[in-house]
Order: sequence, then structure tokens, then C-alpha cells
Amino acid sequence: MNQVVRGSELSPLSPANVACRRSVLGRRSSASHPSVFAPPIPNVALLTGGDDKPYVLGLGEVLTSEGVSIDVIGSDNLSVPELLTNSRIRFLNLRGDQSPEASFPVKIARVARYYLRLIRYAATARPRIFHILWNNKFEFVDRVLLMAYYRLLGRRIVLTAHNVNIRKRDNCDSWFNRSELAKSDESYRLIIAGKVKPGQTEYWNRIRRKIDDSVCRDQIIVRIEHVPDEEVELYFKAADVLIVPYIHIFQSGVPFLAYSFGLPVIATDVGSLREDIVEGRTGFVCQSRDSADLAGTIDRYFKSELFRDLENRRLEIKEYANERYSWNKVAAITTAVYSKLVSSY
Repeated sequence: MNQVVRGSELSPLSPANVACRRSVLGRRSSASHPSVFAPPIPNVALLTGGDDKPYVLGLGEVLTSEGVSIDVIGSDNLSVPELLTNSRIRFLNLRGDQSPEASFPVKIARVARYYLRLIRYAATARPRIFHILWNNKFEFVDRVLLMAYYRLLGRRIVLTAHNVNIRKRDNCDSWFNRSELAKSDESYRLIIAGKVKPGQTEYWNRIRRKIDDSVCRDQIIVRIEHVPDEEVELYFKAADVLIVPYIHIFQSGVPFLAYSFGLPVIATDVGSLREDIVEGRTGFVCQSRDSADLAGTIDRYFKSELFRDLENRRLEIKEYANERYSWNKVAAITTAVYSKLVSSY
């Protein structure tokens, strides 16, 4: 039996792609929540991507607080005190070093080494539930061969579904046109941050040339590189609104991250993004593939009561997010799935 948990139901802390800025506002706050109780689960293997620290730390903390014991399959990047000192977590560094600067032969060798270690682990592991947070990039191996192997061993599979087709999600045709709004208002600042996806280098080079030739290039702040977890907060605190102009996506965790900082969101009307935005309260929705409507929505936001009272509204947005997307909610959803699988043995 397999179960799928929607990626957005896990409160992710990954870098945002785009943010619009006019002033630095906001303070981070935290709230406490009552524990969510679920039937005890004997043991679970959490198969990570090796570099998904926010997901792993958040999920590990709430699940172990509910009595779940976890084998975390990680890497050097996840070898952190939060996991190593938790008595209910057994940390297994099967991936090792995952430096992106490694040579191609080194990458091939470490992937092969990881698969060999994973196969050995699966054959003797105590947990009967394997929760896959992230698959590797080799879809046939992960989705076909390993799945068949796990089932042969009698494992129950939980898969956290993230973006099903990331190649289609971004608006490559009119992405740069978001910055055209800056031509009419010199107070706007567009922040573009994050690393370029594999296979998208030429696309980014095309955008980079457009930025360099634009009359508003001095209003665009570009940082095209991986944004470390410890620096993510700086971007959200420096922004007045987050823009997520996808053209094809089921769900995104980035808006929930923005909400955790009290940051409003402007998103395109694709997938289920509309369901997570309360118009005028937590953000606004615009049409996909329509840079003019996006620019108009951004302008509408900066003229709205939401922006004018942003200092106070940030707290409301945080509370809204905590009510709907807190890690305690995640614990309830996830342990319910685990319990269903346990009862099916």
C-alpha cells in the first residue's frame, strides 16, 4: 500500500524565487501550539534528498514529539545537532558529501555508492514504513526499480509529492516582464534570488541580457545562486510582497514560507494556489501568462489597505498560517497516514 502526502502540507522553508521590495518591514514571531496526539507508530524511515534541512528538521521534531521513532537517511548537510541529539532519531549518513562543485565522475561514484547503501539498508531496516521526502533525479531507478524492491521487502511507502513537472512551472516567455512595472515607479525594487535549474542556463542568460539592457536595471537586485537556509529570512524581511507567477504547478510551498514571515503573496491562478490566498487579506491572485495583469495586480497591492497597514497585517498573516499550516497540523496528517499503513499489516 502506498500513500501520498501533498508537499504543501509540510511547512517548507525553502528560498523564495522572487520578491518585490519598497521598504524593510516586519519582525519574526513565534507561537506555541497544543500537541496533536495520534496513535503511536513503531518506527519510520525518512528518506531525504540530503539537502532538504527545513523539511527534515521540522518533520523530525513534530513526529518524534508524538512518539514516532525515525531512521533519517541523510547526508553531510543534514548531520546537525537537531537530528544527532534527538533520542528518537537514528541518523544514517548514506549520502555523504553532496557538494555541487564535485567533478562529474565523483558525482556518478557517490550516487552509485548511495544506491548500494540504500539497497543494503532497506533489506535489513527495522522500519516497515518508508517515507520518501524527495526522490533522486533518476526517475526510473527511484520510481520503478526501488519502489518494486521496497514492495518486495514488504515495506509500506509514503511519498511526499512536490512539483510533479518543474520543467513547466515557470513562465519562461514573460518572466522578465514583471520588472516592467518599475518603469512607471522608481520606488519599486525587484529581487531575483536562487540558483538556475539544470537545463535552464540559456533561458537565464536571455533574461540576464534583458535586465542589462533595461532602463530599470538599477532597480533589479540579482543574486543567482543557492540561498542558504540561514539567509532566507533576510529576503523575506526585506520584502513587501512575494511574487509566485507560475504557469503550471499543482502546489508550491513558497507561499507558506512567506506567510510564516507575515509576508503577503501575489500568485497566478494555477493549480490550487488560489485556495491558499485570501484576497485582500493574505495577498492577491492574478492571471497566468499575463504580465500586464501581474503588473496591475502588483500596483493594486501597493495601493491596498493590506500594504498600507502591513506592519499590523503581518501578524494576522502569521496567525492565519499557523492555524492552517503549522507543523502540529503536519504531525496530525502524517501520523494518520502512518497509522493507516500500520493497521494494514
